Parts: sequence; C-alpha cells; structure tokens
Amino acid sequence: MRGVASGAAPLPAWLAEPEPAYEPPRDRDGFLRRNALSLASMLTVFRTPACPEGPIDRMLARVSPVLRLMGTIVCVGCVSAARNMAFVWVALAATLVVLASRPARRILSVARPALVVALLAALVNVPAVFLGSPSAPVRVLMKSFVTVTIVLGLSNTVQTERLFGALASLHVPSHVVLVCDLAIRDLALVGQVATSLNEALACRSIGHAADKSLGTAGVLGMTFVKASELARRQSDAMACRGFDGTFSVERERVITPAGIAYLVALACAVICFVYLEGAVA
Repeated sequence: MRGVASGAAPLPAWLAEPEPAYEPPRDRDGFLRRNALSLASMLTVFRTPACPEGPIDRMLARVSPVLRLMGTIVCVGCVSAARNMAFVWVALAATLVVLASRPARRILSVARPALVVALLAALVNVPAVFLGSPSAPVRVLMKSFVTVTIVLGLSNTVQTERLFGALASLHVPSHVVLVCDLAIRDLALVGQVATSLNEALACRSIGHAADKSLGTAGVLGMTFVKASELARRQSDAMACRGFDGTFSVERERVITPAGIAYLVALACAVICFVYLEGAVA
C-alpha cells in the first residue's frame, strides 16, 4: 500500500487551487417587491373586518344598510352633479369631520386610496388647464376625494353580509348577490396565492434577468389556475351540501328612530345642495 501511495501521480496544480465562490450579478428586484407590497396592501382591505369604531360610525351603525346605501348613492350623486364648489366644500368639511372621528388606522385605510384616486383623476384632467378650464383639475380632485371617501367609509363600517341584505331588499336578483358575495370572499384567498407566488419568484431569482415578463406571466398563470381550482372545489362543496341555487339573506328593519334621523340629515343635505346650486348659479 505504501508503494502504491508513494508512486501515485500528484494532483494537478489547477485541481489543488480553491474554487472561488460564485457571485451572481446583482439584479433589481424593486418590481417584485413593489408587487408584493401592493398585493399585501390590497389583502388588508379584505382581511380587515368592517367595524364602526368612531362615535359617529357607532351612531350610523344603528341605521339600516338599505338607508346607508341609498344615502351614499344620493351623496355621491349630489357631489358629482355639483356645478360649483360651494356644495363640494360643505361635503368635504362634513366628510373630514366624520373621518377625524375614527381611529388612526381607519383614517389611513380610507385616506390613502382616496388621495391616490383623487391625484390620478387630477392628473388626467391637467390638459384641461390649457384648453380654457384652469379650475378643472382642482374640481375633479376635490370631487374624487369626497366621493371615494364616502364610499370607502360605507364599506369599512358596514359588514358585507349587511350590504348584501340591503341589495336583496332593493330587489337585486339573488344570483347577482351570490356572485358578489363569493367574489369578495375569494379575492382574499386568490390574493394570498398571488403573494406567495410572487415571494417564491423573488426567492428563486438568481442573477440578472433582462426579461422579467416570463416570471410575471408565470405568476399570473398560476394564480389563474389556483383560482379555477378554488372555484371548482367551491362548486363541488356547494353541490355536496345540497345547494339548489336559492340564496337567502337576512333583511333588517328599515324604519327605526336612527333611520328617521338619518333620512332627516339626508334631506337637509339635498336641500343644501339645491340651495347652494341655485344661489351660486
């Protein structure tokens, strides 16, 4: 054995040298991180339960969702149809008072998307400044902020089941209510799947990739596959439980003392809109 060991050929010099560690080129993953953050922020909207926490929201919680829904439609319509800024400023002041009565996290959950929508609407209307309407971006910005704040305030303070009951009370077809209910419930699950796929893609991305469309297409394709699988499983589960297409929701009493007070306040808002429109015009 000693003779064999001593007579063995020595290792080549290149084989005895230590191998340098592989360092992949740096790549910009800001696109993937922004996608993950945006998906996470979208999921918080569906995961956060609607709960009235402010004093004004607690009083509004006693009002029937049917009246809240109709009042939201009326207020949004008045703000959108206002030809001058007088009523818009009044609506903005009332909206800010209601918004300020909520906790900080509720304020952020409403103010952030409302500001984003308002700024985008104002940017779209910037060319109107050069066409003879210099106040158009400001008008659109204020109207967009007020209307989006009103709608988000309704969705953040009224439970989804109560809103669906309001739709049923307004004689909306039951299959439409069912589709909306299932869509909202599944959006959080599908968004969570998309977030997990995006995180997996970011963890497996090594080196520089000039074309990131392939990875994005893979995430979208797998999300669609998972959504189809979720829908199929849900349909099978409903069939196994004997679902025959009948969708019933609990309807609440509409005419209550709180509902009457809400109708009075809504009537005052409409009268204010008509008066200010006529006075300024």
